[in-house]
Amino acid sequence: MFEYLKKNPSPLWELEQKERFEQELKEEKWDMRNPPITTYFRLAQEKAEKLKKEIEISRTPRPLDEWHEDHGAVLWWEFPIVEPPYCGTPLDANWPDYHTHWTPITLPVLREEQQ
Repeated sequence: MFEYLKKNPSPLWELEQKERFEQELKEEKWDMRNPPITTYFRLAQEKAEKLKKEIEISRTPRPLDEWHEDHGAVLWWEFPIVEPPYCGTPLDANWPDYHTHWTPITLPVLREEQQ
């Protein structure tokens, strides 16, 4: 049954769990020392959604107008893409003035076994 629910979650069930959780928080009935497993699923789902948004933002090209020196070095693109991106800022001495869009540089995350 649990495997079935994992593969076919009911949207109403998730909404009911969220409403129940929020109500318990308002009534201060929530004991964070022993949360039910549904809370862990909710927290994992929220974290996954946040990561998806961050990935989408990092992959979406932004126009030159949105770049500010506080962004630092980024990857600069010319469309259509016919060459690798330029890495740097428009303030660089060797800035090739034809790039129109940029994306942030995504830094790799090391897993514990790699450190």
